[in-house]
Amino acid sequence: MDGHNTGKLIVNYQDLQGSIKSSYETLPKQLKKLASFAVSNPEEMALSTLAELAEATGSHPSTFVRLSKQLGFSGFSEMQSIYRSNLRGTLKSYKGRLQAVQPDDIREVLDLVVDTAQLSLSKLLETLDVRQWQDMLSGLSGANTIWLAAAGRSAVIMDYAHYLLTNMGVNSRRVSPYSGIAIRELELIRPDDYLLAMSMQPYSEDTAHLVATAHEMDRAVFTITDTQISPIFNEACLLINENDYAGFRSMSAGMALIQTMAIELGKRRAHQDRT
Repeated sequence: MDGHNTGKLIVNYQDLQGSIKSSYETLPKQLKKLASFAVSNPEEMALSTLAELAEATGSHPSTFVRLSKQLGFSGFSEMQSIYRSNLRGTLKSYKGRLQAVQPDDIREVLDLVVDTAQLSLSKLLETLDVRQWQDMLSGLSGANTIWLAAAGRSAVIMDYAHYLLTNMGVNSRRVSPYSGIAIRELELIRPDDYLLAMSMQPYSEDTAHLVATAHEMDRAVFTITDTQISPIFNEACLLINENDYAGFRSMSAGMALIQTMAIELGKRRAHQDRT
């Protein structure tokens, strides 16, 4: 590879994602847009032609070539081969992940899963932006209704948030999983409401579209995601990361964050009721 990237050799999808993330802040604005698209749409990057990708991003095919070389590849086809290899691996889905589980003893597997969860929680404590966290709690505590949006594995966390908030007397609503209805629900969000959206890799296109539309409609939005390249990253965003074991990603950091959020909002609501 003879591009501009002087970091380590990119040999797999994880290396590529890491390279994009580490170089993102130094990329020109036009390349940042394509980098964000690449992280959010790995299947399109694997299967689409340069012309199709250019049309999807409103750019020129040569811009994708520039991004490829910026990351250290000789051209786009070399970078695309990484995405295609990853797609073939992804097709194995959970069956492939199970084959990666090494110990046969269930206690050993449990130990590894618990270790992964503990690493996620430790990372949460070390990296959480406390000021941003406090700003989010302040905004949500003053909301008439908190609208909760997520899909895939993040949906489980938001379902838990809805359960906790409801039991603590905090008004919340789960946004519909159906994109068309979800967009219509945005019209119901009042000026004193907040939309709280969560999405982790691989990012939900529906959640990303919902957040983008909410911004266009000038709705108040907080987001939780895992990287600045995420399609739902914005100025009012919390970044968290989960470790994984054999491809099974922990949910402990997200659950801990949401549980703490619900407890704090419940306390503030109870205080408001007393006064």
